[in-house]
Amino acid sequence: MILDEPTNHLDIEGIMFLEHFCELRGKTLICISHDKKFLNSAFTNVVEISNKKLETYRGNYDHFFEQKQKNYEIQLKNYGDQQKYLKNQNKFIERFRYKSSKASQVQSRIKMLDKMDKVEAPENDTTARNITFKIDKRLPNMIMEFDELSVGYGNTTLMSLPRKLEVTKDMRIGVIGKN
Repeated sequence: MILDEPTNHLDIEGIMFLEHFCELRGKTLICISHDKKFLNSAFTNVVEISNKKLETYRGNYDHFFEQKQKNYEIQLKNYGDQQKYLKNQNKFIERFRYKSSKASQVQSRIKMLDKMDKVEAPENDTTARNITFKIDKRLPNMIMEFDELSVGYGNTTLMSLPRKLEVTKDMRIGVIGKN
């Protein structure tokens, strides 16, 4: 079964049902999701697409995140060590390039460096991105005002507010309820 963002637009009960369904299902599930809690509770492997490669991690999302951080630190250390080594080898090559007594050593090191597997610089894309929104200071404090607001369809009312609701520019409003 392939699931693409299955928890979008689900209420809490729907998400709990889906988690339970995924746990009991004795078959392979592939899921694309940004819901970390859902991934932690229902899945045992994580496959990451990064740097044009697929990397598989055993365990839930939290385990994946820890392992990815460890791998990043290891690759960063290996990259730094290799860069230091390459710098020293290049320094030797430049220093003795034109000395006939060291010509064979210089050529040997050049060939060795050409054959060496280079460690790629690690990319740490697990850090949070800072997103900022510019709020126009010219906005009035009061954005919207409702009197006896009701929401529904046809003759069915889903929600009503008998009192006045004022929405100001610094408010954050969440609406929750059953689907």
